[in-house]
Formats: sequence, structure tokens, C-alpha cells
Amino acid sequence: MNTDPFTHTDADYVDPSHHIDAEVFVSTIESEKIRAYLLAMPFKDQLDWTSLFPRTKGMGAAGDVKRRVRMLKSLENRIETLLFPEERVEFVTKGTLNSFAEQYFMGFWAWLINRTLFVFTNYRVILISSDSKGRAKRMMWQIPYQCMRKFGSGMLTGSIGFKLHKGKTLKFAGVPRRDRKLLKTHVRKKIELAHTGSIEFPHHASRDPLCTSCASPVHTKTYTCDACAEEFIKPWVPATMSLVIPGLGDLYLGHTGMAIFEFFGFLFAILIAIGVASGGTTPDIVAGLAVILIANVFDAVVTFHIAGKGVLAKSFAWKPR
Repeated sequence: MNTDPFTHTDADYVDPSHHIDAEVFVSTIESEKIRAYLLAMPFKDQLDWTSLFPRTKGMGAAGDVKRRVRMLKSLENRIETLLFPEERVEFVTKGTLNSFAEQYFMGFWAWLINRTLFVFTNYRVILISSDSKGRAKRMMWQIPYQCMRKFGSGMLTGSIGFKLHKGKTLKFAGVPRRDRKLLKTHVRKKIELAHTGSIEFPHHASRDPLCTSCASPVHTKTYTCDACAEEFIKPWVPATMSLVIPGLGDLYLGHTGMAIFEFFGFLFAILIAIGVASGGTTPDIVAGLAVILIANVFDAVVTFHIAGKGVLAKSFAWKPR
């Protein structure tokens, strides 16, 4: 578990009414199916059960509980490292970072790399790269509530948004409707308490990458963790690999599916280049080489961008995510 950064506690951040023992909470649930889902949780002490599982009765309740348990289970191997003392998980959901520029230039891959698991605690929201079901992958970030100016939830657009200090805004699409409604009240209350309370949560910027080994906040564009000395992958390394062989840099980052797709795209570009250069004239050959160069440079730029979105320990290189 992370070292306690606080010299005192703040009652505003710790709501005793939510600190219900797991067995007590489960014993109040009538559905055997839901009880089975909850009892299968690998960790229990770090959870605020009443806020995490707001629906335990009625149509769709079992599916809602199963969805949240699935997301929480993906944190099993890192929960002790991820949370600070007195920090508890109060809500989880999933969504996708909405970036117009990335969608324009990267298309489907923008959705793939921006899928996010949200872990709302009593101090901050932890954002973790995830799969389509919200199961955690490796890259992580944090936004302490004290660094948020506003939180919004769009009922029509299906999105949520964090407005941070210095005017930066992060918008996420694909958040389930019920979750958006609950978060609108929950997060706004946390922001108000954070701005009036006395706790200064450890951070460097409004949105910090977290070390993939010890989960400590890391300075942006830093390639060594101050807390555990873990070394991170420098974006130019996988970018150079992709410049030579498209897809190789993504394979290095653990993006196996993306790497395979880009490699076949590279083979297709070679076929096009051969066709263009088949005329045999100097301009035809130059044009054929230009096709390959453009494809390689584009893939290298995309790989550099993806690698720079967060921090990834060198020990995770070449390992599928």
C-alpha cells in the first residue's frame, strides 16, 4: 500500500456510514445470485459497499452487480499498491476518452487505446486503460478532486466531463446512463468537499500518470519513478521500431492486435509501392518509395503518441496487455 501522505485525517473525506462490513452488507441482499457475485470479490476491506453497489434489487440488478464485480476483480493484483491508507473505492464504471483529433487521424484505434476504467475513491478518480468490458490494463492516471473545477454529465450525449484547473477539459463517452446520473451528484459533492477541506492529496499536475509498478504520481515526461526507481519506456524507442517495421513498436508496447493489423497494412503498402514502381522510370520508383516512407512515418508518429499518453515500465515491454 502507498505510504500515508497525510499528517491528519479529514472527516469530510471519510464517511463512516459507508464503512459497512462486507458480510453485513451481503447479508441484507435477498438475491442468492447477487450474494454469490459479491462473495466472490477477492478483496473487501477497501470498498464502500453501499456506494459501489447502489442497485441490489429489481430488474437488471444482478447484471449491474456482476459488471462492477468484473471491473473490481481486474484490480486484484494491484489494489494494495494502488490505494493510500484510509482510501476506499466508492464507485467504478467505464467509458472512452473522447478526442476529436485522435478520432480524425486514428479512427477505430482511437477508441481502442482510449477505453478507460474509472475508479472513484474518497480522494480522487483513478483512470486505468481497459478492455471493452472495463477490465484494467496497465497505464494509469489520477485526478484528485481538489484539481477539478467542475464535473458534468450529458444525458443526451452519453458523456461525462472533468474540467480541471488551467482550463483543461477531459470528456468521456460511453458511460452507462445510470452511472452518469449517480456520478453527477457524487463527484460534485466530492469536489465541493475537496475545495473546503484541509487535505492536499499528493499530485504534480491536475492529471498525473501513475507508475505502473508502485502507483505513485509521476511527473509528465519523466522516465524514472522517484518513489521506486522503476524506469519507463521512452516514446521514441517504440516509435523508431515502427519507423523501421510498422507494428513492431506497438508489439513492444504490448498492443498485439494493433501490431498485427499495422504489419499487414505495411505489407499492403509494399504491394502498392511495387505496383507504382513497376513502370521502371525514376519518378515511378521514387513514388513507390514515397508510399512506403509515408506509411512508416505515419505509423511511427502514431506509436510515439500512444507511448506518450502515460508511463509504462520497461519490465512490461513485449508483454501483451
